[in-house]
Amino acid sequence: MSEFQLNPNNINKIMDWAIELLNKGPYWILEAKNPVIGKWSMSRLWHSWMGSTAKFMAERGVNMLIVNSKDKCIGERPFDQNDAHELFTVKYLSDNKGQRLSWSRKGRDGNRAATRGERVFAMQQHQAWMLDKGIKHMNPQDSDYMKATQEQNK
Repeated sequence: MSEFQLNPNNINKIMDWAIELLNKGPYWILEAKNPVIGKWSMSRLWHSWMGSTAKFMAERGVNMLIVNSKDKCIGERPFDQNDAHELFTVKYLSDNKGQRLSWSRKGRDGNRAATRGERVFAMQQHQAWMLDKGIKHMNPQDSDYMKATQEQNK
């Protein structure tokens, strides 16, 4: 069974797929459902990875500038887990218009919630980055992330 995430940018691909089906036979049953957002365990794992990432970056001298209301730099502080979360969420979890997606279940601050598939993709990208940098991180075999990765690789 084929499964697609329908959005305004891939409607033509979906239509081409539907035409291919109709060429194979005149009747098909198609099912539409809201995308699965995922479980909190994936979000918790992401945040633990952000902690490992922040530690790695802070140990290498990465700092955040402290800027006052007049845009003047008044100091620095160490890069932390929240900084890593914001940085890598924007890097890996943005839509095709550059809009940051949300890890929350309902979306937040005007950002839509990322689907489970989008979250898995973001985590795969970041895990590859961590492995490339030699960053130690936890990756439980029974996590929602690992289950989704295994489903994807079937």
